[in-house]
Amino acid sequence: MSAKDPFGDGLNPDQSLYPLDEPLNDDVHPDGDQLFESLPSDRWPDADTISDDLRRKPRCCWKSRPCCRRAIAVFLLLLLLVVLVVMLAVLLTSSNKSSIERRASEWMKETNDQLQSWNAKTALAGWNYYTNITDESAKELAKVESQLSEWKGQRQIAAKEFLKNSDDSWDQDLRRQLSGFQNTQSPVPKEPATQERISELTLNLEKTYSGAKVRKDGKVFKLDPELKSLMKTSRDWDELLWAWQAWHDVTGINMRDNYTLLVDEMNVAARDNGFADIGVPWRLANFEEDEELIKIVDELYEQTKPLYKQLHAFVRHRLMQAYPGRGIEEEGSIPAHILGNMWGHSWSDILDLLTPYPDSPSYDVSDTMRYQGYTPRRIFELADEFFVSIGMDAMTSSFWENTMMVRPENDTIVACHASAHDMYQKSCQDFRIKMCTEVGMQNLHTVHHEMGHVQYFMQYCHLPSVFKNSPNSAFHEAIGDVIALSVSTPAHLQAVNLLNETTLADAEQIRRSDINFLMKSALDKISFLPYAYTLDKWRWDVFSGEILPQEMNSKWWEYRLRYQGLKPPIQRNESNFDPGAKYHVPANVPYIRYFLSYIAQFQFHESLCEATGHAGPLHKCDIYRSKAAGDRLKSMLKLGSSKPWPEAMETMTGQRKFSADAIKNYFDPLVKWLEEFNANRTVGWSL
Repeated sequence: MSAKDPFGDGLNPDQSLYPLDEPLNDDVHPDGDQLFESLPSDRWPDADTISDDLRRKPRCCWKSRPCCRRAIAVFLLLLLLVVLVVMLAVLLTSSNKSSIERRASEWMKETNDQLQSWNAKTALAGWNYYTNITDESAKELAKVESQLSEWKGQRQIAAKEFLKNSDDSWDQDLRRQLSGFQNTQSPVPKEPATQERISELTLNLEKTYSGAKVRKDGKVFKLDPELKSLMKTSRDWDELLWAWQAWHDVTGINMRDNYTLLVDEMNVAARDNGFADIGVPWRLANFEEDEELIKIVDELYEQTKPLYKQLHAFVRHRLMQAYPGRGIEEEGSIPAHILGNMWGHSWSDILDLLTPYPDSPSYDVSDTMRYQGYTPRRIFELADEFFVSIGMDAMTSSFWENTMMVRPENDTIVACHASAHDMYQKSCQDFRIKMCTEVGMQNLHTVHHEMGHVQYFMQYCHLPSVFKNSPNSAFHEAIGDVIALSVSTPAHLQAVNLLNETTLADAEQIRRSDINFLMKSALDKISFLPYAYTLDKWRWDVFSGEILPQEMNSKWWEYRLRYQGLKPPIQRNESNFDPGAKYHVPANVPYIRYFLSYIAQFQFHESLCEATGHAGPLHKCDIYRSKAAGDRLKSMLKLGSSKPWPEAMETMTGQRKFSADAIKNYFDPLVKWLEEFNANRTVGWSL
């Protein structure tokens, strides 16, 4: 090997790789007429020789020609360099991705810490407002919410960038945290002024609702407790009509303009974030699905409609008997004011008119509770004892100190609508409930429901802040109701000494008692489904522009007739805004969660009953004192939103989708009874 032969193959680097038999001069052009002019004429080859030489391919065999081996070596060297460059690029990219993932992980930890502080600050401002509604507390809440929105907007930009640079090799828990932080039903608008208007309009609407009062004969009626009590206990058509009209007018008429403005501003925020309208992030934030969610609820409504239509036909027949000559027709719809409450969404408060077998024992223990001296505090203690009996945590001392169990005796304006509050303290000790409790069976159920929310808070408190929620909003609503399904059974009421043991004479008496019990439950659960479906179906169409501002009220009643078979008791017009008479509309709370929670709770109940080893009809199952049921329940609650909802559902039930099978199984004995009762009657209603 030498400087002239760097590869050791005996080849001079200045030598041509493809030499001809006769070397050419530098000035020879291979295609020119002077191809051989530098040669003596006597050495010119003839034409055939020229042709053969021009056709001759360069001779190069790697076995015999050192030049070929050098070419191959050069090629291999270049190939090696390319491979090394590619490997280096991959390593650098991998290193860069690892670096980005590390930064994302550190950023997410910092964000979770800050989110915990912001949530705590917002929760306290919200609690102060809802338990003392004043201009000052409203302004403070609006200020904190605006600050939180601004902070989230800035952090969500970074979260979006991290997600854009992530791939399947990243830690999946980290990617879900980043995605979860981005998912919000209240997307941050580009202009801070837009968010300020949204907060201000929402608070004004809530204040209109919470502060609404009506007057009659010098007496002041608030919704809770006066109007609620009247709607529940009165059977006077005209008195009920007055209360219904007065409440709908004092709320809805004063909300209509602000609600229209609120929808406009929320849609601005939605479009700022790439959504068609605010309904899209509502669905995505609550269920991680948009079009698929609409399909799911449509299918579930259709699956439960036959059961509802049978119940509707029975109730309509009984109301025709209770209010003869009032225009209730055999094939028609039901006036919305005579169903026991202001909204016609649950019918159990007129059970006295609807009990299939009035002579059989009643399982409404309201009178017994009052006779035994129950107080709101005692109802809360009873609910706490239920959860402890299945192995769940007891309520904390902070809970008992801070919970608002009754309406304040002074003139303080509070939001009496029952709600549970996580105060987001690192100690995992400060959880509260706010409600204006009255002694009775309905509030017994409500307290168990709200305490179910608190149990959820407690179970996932150990998770990062972004995971401190249920994987979809229906699960949070369903948990308390699952407990209430057990609490309402005759067996449980006997176990807590609220129902005397009744010796049933024979099988027929047992059957009648079962039908009465199932009817009461159906008047709560089945009657509710089309109302919940209607409310958000209407609201989604308002958000999308399918329903125009000038037709909001007429479409509301069109939907209620179509899906629920109800009608307004008097003529309504577009100066009214009757959806605003329901708290969740002015408070801007999505409602489809309740529809799906009423489906899911029966799936959960069926699974928990299976854990207890229950054998027999599903409606007779009571999970009280079953640690096995409690363990199965906790297995899902402790996940928070760290897993997608199908996976969380599968953890407890073995199922990955919402299904109406369990609710139909629960009410099967009643359905058979209703079909027999309605055999010669019209089922359904004319539009």
